[in-house]
Amino acid sequence: MTKEKDINQTCPLLKHPKIYFITCMAIFGIATYCISLYGSFSSSTKDCDFIQHNQCYSCDEPLAFSVGSPQSCAYLCPNRTVNTEGSGSAWTAYNCALKECPKDRPYAAQNGSCFATQEEAENNSFDYNTDNTYVPDADDNTPRIIAQDGKCPEDKPLLSYNACYDCQAKGGLSISAEECAKCSNRIYKTYPKMRASYCELECPPDKPLKNWDEECYSCDEKLIVRLDTHCNIEEDCEDICPNRTILYGIGGNVPSIPNCPADKPLMDREGICYPCDAPIDIGLEFNERLCTQACPTQREMIDGYCQLINK
Repeated sequence: MTKEKDINQTCPLLKHPKIYFITCMAIFGIATYCISLYGSFSSSTKDCDFIQHNQCYSCDEPLAFSVGSPQSCAYLCPNRTVNTEGSGSAWTAYNCALKECPKDRPYAAQNGSCFATQEEAENNSFDYNTDNTYVPDADDNTPRIIAQDGKCPEDKPLLSYNACYDCQAKGGLSISAEECAKCSNRIYKTYPKMRASYCELECPPDKPLKNWDEECYSCDEKLIVRLDTHCNIEEDCEDICPNRTILYGIGGNVPSIPNCPADKPLMDREGICYPCDAPIDIGLEFNERLCTQACPTQREMIDGYCQLINK
């Protein structure tokens, strides 16, 4: 396990809020101290070697981490080197790994992550430091019944492909706008690029950010929220939470991450934060917009990288 600490405090940031709360209670004896970890991102980050996915990391982390350009690794951590194990035909992986594994983790995996045994290194050949993602409770049960003569009961009024769903059913239902209007808590949305329309659950105003599993979150959520596919294809989710950054990719459920701090406002494609005067090329594949958004007078996109102007 990597050693992680929240940017604002020293209490470990655990992945599940319930586990996090109970653990901190047991260690510190008071709830208020740990709840304060969910405060703003305004504290100093001077003790962080680097910030990735709104998380504070040390350059001595035993696991490799991904960077957006080959120059980033040595810039962030002089004791680390970059390799490209795991690259594909459409994507180049830049793994920033320790130049030498520590004595208690002497075995290096393909991507450079360090482990205590050879077996661990072989079985975890592409294990990286955590991406700090909120993982929702497993809930794959969407109550539905088979329609009788094409009709649905009042408690499950939504008819989709001869199945009846209640108004709380998770997932977008491929039904008409008229059918969707039977439930006041759902909205009918059309996605032009996807050439599809769905009847979806609507998030409340105080939790407008929806993940791939139909869970709603506050814009101040500390962890990564992985968004529905339409956010990546349609690029229609950026205005939901201006205090967060979406990192687009080839496909899948793209991450929504709290913005970088003011002294390091530029986020690369791997969620790492940099100052605008960083003397290296910053990798922003699929996210070129972030270059001039964060550093309008100091940087520009050249040859696929965010570079200093007249460097």
